[in-house]
Amino acid sequence: MQEWASALPGAPATVRKIVNVLSGALRFAVEDGRLPSNPAQRL
Repeated sequence: MQEWASALPGAPATVRKIVNVLSGALRFAVEDGRLPSNPAQRL
């Protein structure tokens, strides 16, 4: 995930927003039992 986030184009604030949205979606997948953990949690 870190490699993917590092390769995103744009300003740091924009990349942070993208990562936050992804992390939020993955968090719901974890809460729903669809994923064992959130790989974007500590980015």
